[in-house]
Amino acid sequence: MQKQTIFTPLRRKPFRTLFTAQVFSDTGNWFDIIALNLLVSYHWGMDIIANAAIDLAVAVPWVFLGPLLGVWADRLPRKTVMLICTLMRIFVVIGFIFAPNLPVLLSLVFAKTVFAVMFDPARQGLFRQVVPEGELAEATALSQTCANATKILGPAIGGLLMAVAAPMYVFLIEAVLYSIALLFLLRLPKVTPLAEEAQVEKNFWRELKEGIAHISKKRILIVAISLAALNLFFVFLYDAFYAPLTIALNLGQIGYGLVVSSFGIGAVAGSLLAGQWTSWKRNPLVMMCWSLLVAGAMVVVIGLGGMNIVHGGIVFWCAVCLVVGALGAGTSVPFGYLLQSETPPELMGRVFSVSNAMQGVMLLAAPMIGVAFGRALGIGAVFAFSGVMLALTAIVYLIYTKKTNVRPTVS
Repeated sequence: MQKQTIFTPLRRKPFRTLFTAQVFSDTGNWFDIIALNLLVSYHWGMDIIANAAIDLAVAVPWVFLGPLLGVWADRLPRKTVMLICTLMRIFVVIGFIFAPNLPVLLSLVFAKTVFAVMFDPARQGLFRQVVPEGELAEATALSQTCANATKILGPAIGGLLMAVAAPMYVFLIEAVLYSIALLFLLRLPKVTPLAEEAQVEKNFWRELKEGIAHISKKRILIVAISLAALNLFFVFLYDAFYAPLTIALNLGQIGYGLVVSSFGIGAVAGSLLAGQWTSWKRNPLVMMCWSLLVAGAMVVVIGLGGMNIVHGGIVFWCAVCLVVGALGAGTSVPFGYLLQSETPPELMGRVFSVSNAMQGVMLLAAPMIGVAFGRALGIGAVFAFSGVMLALTAIVYLIYTKKTNVRPTVS
């Protein structure tokens, strides 16, 4: 039998088509992140409140609308949902070109995020239907690799284009990216609804409760989702402070770019490695905990550097950040696999949306706490504290999973 690799799922045409659509859709999702902030700051001359408002317009739909839209993503034909959401995002980003002021722009950003909030659960549900159980880990890792890579390339290309051209061209290219994704989505085969989806009488609130009930009955999902949410909270305590950190480390503007790139490259490399060697499937929670533990220790080192206790050159700090990025993938890939493998396809949209909403709450709360902490104790202390808490969280969860024997249903 031929050994499976991270690219094995691409042999299947339905997954290959879905994955290609994801590449263009994810790139479009991230393409305007820098461009929108540059638009309000440099072209419109607005202060940081406008930038914060854009972040809120992106975050709020995930937290407050995600679980509700997840029901519709499970209820409606998934291919149709993805096509409509992609088409509407094309119109929305074209609308960015004609936005006359901040309120209109924020409304469009909010609308674009709403369509993304509905698109992703539908994609996750379809993903579960077109990927066989035996290739789920590899397919999840490949999908996460795409997500990590587009988080780097999308903003970078959009930001560079913004530096040499008018904002209109950034948004036009973004519309083209969504259009290409739409063409690939049209080529997806029609997936027959599952028997469970077709036979049960539809009731919105009952369907919403079914998704939440599934999580509450699966202890491994409760543990995994809570661990991922805590991980995100402690990461976002310091996530906005890379620029002042590089000042504290005396790395300069070039150093800032290299450090941020190192995180991204590490995340892509880590996803590829997790997909190539999938022995962690036996217990993904253990992989998540150990990755978090080591990553926490490395973040403490970064914090000590910001406090002028640990010293190193640009190569040293880039290497540390590269490892932290790779270990981040060591958490996200097993987590994505657990969500997929422990959830039946007919509930995938709802479970995915509830998980995203829990993480979104952390995303809303953590940055302001981090700002207050940083102003009181300094940037280095925020990194050091976050690293300690990441490591302690990993240790607590390791002990708990061992004592209670929390294991995946499918291993």
